[in-house]
Amino acid sequence: MFRLIHKGFGYIGRRCPILIQTPRSTVFGNCAEEMLYGLLKAKRENKKILFLFPKFLWPKRQQFLSITLPSVANQELLRVQSEYSISNANVFVWFIGWLLGVAFTVTWATHILWGNLRRILQRIWPKIPGDGFFDPRYSILAIGRSALWQPDGVDNFSWDIVEKQNWKQQYHEYTPPRLRKDKQLSAEQLMVQMGIPSTDWFACLHVRESGYHLDTYNNRNASVQNYLEGIKSITAAGGWVVRLGDPSMTPLPHMERVIDYPHTRFKSELMDIYLTSQCRFYVAATSGATDVASLFWKPMIRVNFSGWAISYPLRKTDIGLIKHIYSLSRNRFLSLQEILEGPFGYEEFNYSSDGYILVENTAEEIREVIEEFLTRPVNYEYSELQKSFNEGRVRQMRRWFDEQDHSGGTANLYRIASRVDSVTGALGQKYLEQNWLVDNLERSGVRPPIAAATVGRK
Repeated sequence: MFRLIHKGFGYIGRRCPILIQTPRSTVFGNCAEEMLYGLLKAKRENKKILFLFPKFLWPKRQQFLSITLPSVANQELLRVQSEYSISNANVFVWFIGWLLGVAFTVTWATHILWGNLRRILQRIWPKIPGDGFFDPRYSILAIGRSALWQPDGVDNFSWDIVEKQNWKQQYHEYTPPRLRKDKQLSAEQLMVQMGIPSTDWFACLHVRESGYHLDTYNNRNASVQNYLEGIKSITAAGGWVVRLGDPSMTPLPHMERVIDYPHTRFKSELMDIYLTSQCRFYVAATSGATDVASLFWKPMIRVNFSGWAISYPLRKTDIGLIKHIYSLSRNRFLSLQEILEGPFGYEEFNYSSDGYILVENTAEEIREVIEEFLTRPVNYEYSELQKSFNEGRVRQMRRWFDEQDHSGGTANLYRIASRVDSVTGALGQKYLEQNWLVDNLERSGVRPPIAAATVGRK
């Protein structure tokens, strides 16, 4: 049924000046990513896009009988405006939202009930089909998603088609969305109450921890303590730092010109979006928060990232550091040259069960890359090392694509391909110099806790 719904809306979208999209609104980062590419699609097709999202009977994500009930991650995100979007703040869309909420709840509940029933039946008849019998990815919330990257009428992956899409030019001409004027005014008043003068600039900081997703170990997590020296570099340059996140995060120590926003009374969906949209730049690791910053096209310092594609610095203004990779088979950290030759996929570098442990960047490395970002000239050019690493990264991505079975998941392959040759960010110069031939942690004699190697992938 849901496949028919997707095909129906796809048919309408190809013949109508309005694109209809239901971003994955229950996931903060995926929602922002799909909105960005929805706006890009609307622009290149000279159309308007309408973002729809479900309404639920419960306002927030919560537990019920050990089951996490879904909810819209941030409703203010879905209400931002663009010259390429249609406002969804009206009664008609509100009614459609309730219909979507009911449809998604039924789909989600059916999936859970079928999963439990299937496990019981498999004990009697092992040939009962697995999860593919009912795939929640085909829920009504995914309308328009595949068409964001995969052109209409294309069934197979082709680099020729990717090159014709000219993603680099699309990124260069991208126009970020904005808050509604009344929302903007309300948020500006709250920011003044937070203590940041309207004449001062600020940077946002997000360091992923395990509290929000309740994952005790995750390759994307990092310790906020390693960012303290970098925070001081920003405040010394005249800026403020607003740490974003949720109340489960480790509190920051008191620091001048620093606001530990998740632990203040100002924490709200509106301020989450406003602060991200108005910061001068954004410091973050690999997390959904970086997709929100990308939606608003903010310059970014991507520290502790761990993949070749989605998490790699996107724009020429962006700079980053990858995590250190320790090889269990070689009993040492890998140099950057070796990482460029390793068996690492597009999204997350292999680790733990695959024989690798990822170790986060040091406090000194984070401080140095932030200072490099703050002091580099406006019209800077990449060094030979930065160019060499970027070229090696593209070779790695092309190798990964050559090894894939392109018979399935074509839309995701086009999604990943949009970040292969088109991204123009780079690693920090000093980090490259210190880790190119020999990893800096290896040189210092650091060893990760071997216990981490026994922890499985997320």
